[in-house]
Amino acid sequence: MELSMGIKSSMEFLRETFPRCSTSYSFTCKETAVDENLICAAVNRSQLQQTLATDNSSTALCSFTITEHACSVADQLAAQSLATLLKCSLESHTTYPVEVWKLFFQKVSPALDEALETFATVTPNNSSPAVSNALDALREARLANLSNAQLQSGTFIGDLVQRNIGPFLASPSTNFLFCLSSYNFSCLTYQIVVKGLSNQRELMNSSKQQAVFTYFIKPFLSRVGTPDAGCTSSTNGSQEWLQANLGGFASFATIQELQTLNPHLSTMDVLDLLTFSQLRQLATMPSHLKGMQDVSKVMGVIQSADFAAFFDTVSPVIEAQSANYTLEVKSTFLQAVLDRGDFSLPAVSDEEFLLWMRVRLRPLLVNLSSSLVKPFFSIGTNRSCYSHREIITVLDNVQMTLSKSTKENIYNNIVLFLQGVKCYSGGSFYLFLKNTFLSFGFPDVSTLISLLPPTRKSELLNTISTSELGQLLSQPGVINNSPDVCIIFSHYNNTATFLQSEDVPDDVRRTILPCVWPLALSSSSRSEVDLWFNVRLKDYLRFLTKELISSTEVQNASCLAFQKL
Repeated sequence: MELSMGIKSSMEFLRETFPRCSTSYSFTCKETAVDENLICAAVNRSQLQQTLATDNSSTALCSFTITEHACSVADQLAAQSLATLLKCSLESHTTYPVEVWKLFFQKVSPALDEALETFATVTPNNSSPAVSNALDALREARLANLSNAQLQSGTFIGDLVQRNIGPFLASPSTNFLFCLSSYNFSCLTYQIVVKGLSNQRELMNSSKQQAVFTYFIKPFLSRVGTPDAGCTSSTNGSQEWLQANLGGFASFATIQELQTLNPHLSTMDVLDLLTFSQLRQLATMPSHLKGMQDVSKVMGVIQSADFAAFFDTVSPVIEAQSANYTLEVKSTFLQAVLDRGDFSLPAVSDEEFLLWMRVRLRPLLVNLSSSLVKPFFSIGTNRSCYSHREIITVLDNVQMTLSKSTKENIYNNIVLFLQGVKCYSGGSFYLFLKNTFLSFGFPDVSTLISLLPPTRKSELLNTISTSELGQLLSQPGVINNSPDVCIIFSHYNNTATFLQSEDVPDDVRRTILPCVWPLALSSSSRSEVDLWFNVRLKDYLRFLTKELISSTEVQNASCLAFQKL
């Protein structure tokens, strides 16, 4: 007897611990064989009979075990005495094998229903291993022989669940649940049982709750060859179906399982009933997200505090299945983060921000819409320069997927960000700009000049080496306003070296010459004049115009320069 009980207990533990490893279809409903001679072999029957013959008090009743009662005169117990005995036995948490309980219930069968009703009024809730075995035995003694008419009667099953077995339902074994799933309930009576189990859910641990779904709900709603197997026609809409058929155990189903049980389920209609885990599952199934409205609904029920955990799951899937997620869907996910992400809060560290940029948001930036560029840059508000650099870097990593208008918007937002030379900390200003704009272009001369604070023009321009200045001015289209080039050379201290050493295109020389011509004309020593005309401007003089040698231009020239000219 003890060995049998130990094996059952171990099997029960394994089923509850690893519910996903053993599907309900691999089990059968097991009935308990009762051998009264074996159970009662060591019981002194006369002692109980003699005691109760003179003392029928609660104390006397409860001083004997269920085994002793089952092997003696249990069939003589009145309903009230039986209810008292059930209460004290179950409250003692003494565990008896299912075989003992079944023998006991068989003996007290005439008074059992009335006793259970009384017991339910005094002990509406009970949860312990002792109750679990009693419930198994009750099923075999009370439920197994019900007729189809009784199983499909809402009144009968309602009374049975509420007034007879209700207090025991917090401790269902996997065998009880699986056997229950095989009963010929109607959808109505099945839903009554689900409600009864749901009423006891708070007394169940997580593994028990999982077991209710795995071994009762899922098998029942997956019946083959039964009209309306999923009980979909008896409910009005997806919300009602989920609440009526899964009750308080819906959270233990995956989205795939819900869809299998009810192929017509509208996940968008039950979002507020889904758990956070189920919402994450839903978002990783692109077939469920038809467009912007669906994504907005999903994100509407996700708390902003849960965004990180949500996208830790969803973003890798979007990256792996990018082609299955439309641009509209990805943009709506991104918009929700930009609207509610609160990245400017001090609580979001640079490390956390980096994780958002490189992992969580990166898949959403592929084919980024031009309209989202400005909001995306705004998440760097009140953040460090490190964060701003990361914003541009992550966009640069996906730049091959971006449209021309999106790239132009990124360039314009970088220019806006750099106003006042923000985040420049020394070194070559040219390299700073190059490392900031990355593959999104480079500011033309006019834009570069506009970025320089008036009081820092000379300082910043003179951080640029002559070779860097040559590279800058040689870029196609960088000079769109000749006077701006002259502003550079009016503050640049290495003009002479630049002219001597840097080989720039002819159109650039033509633009530069008017800017440096006054310097050549004002040189006052012969050696300086020779350097200007023979060395520095050697490749520039062919671009002299009549305007540059007009009387207006040369009237302030030194005599030596004039003679050289």
